[in-house]
Amino acid sequence: MNFKQIIVIPARMKGTRLPGKPLLDIMGKPMIWHVWNICVKVLKKEHVFIATEDQEIYDYCLISNIKCVLTESANTAIERIKLFSDKIKADA
Repeated sequence: MNFKQIIVIPARMKGTRLPGKPLLDIMGKPMIWHVWNICVKVLKKEHVFIATEDQEIYDYCLISNIKCVLTESANTAIERIKLFSDKIKADA
């Protein structure tokens, strides 16, 4: 499937400044849910994706009905988005 426009949220658990940040609880919801929830105000939820190498994030997205793509390990967010774009095609 080729989308016109999508939003990709790169996420990983092993960040150096704040490990585990995507699933950090903020007011009863993980941080990643808050970011996703803002993005779905811009595009339909079918066009908002999480890109991660972490099974824990993938599992959370699965039970929360958030589109998620499991990528290979990446050193940077830009590299993760590239790995994501190899699987999901979009114009922008």
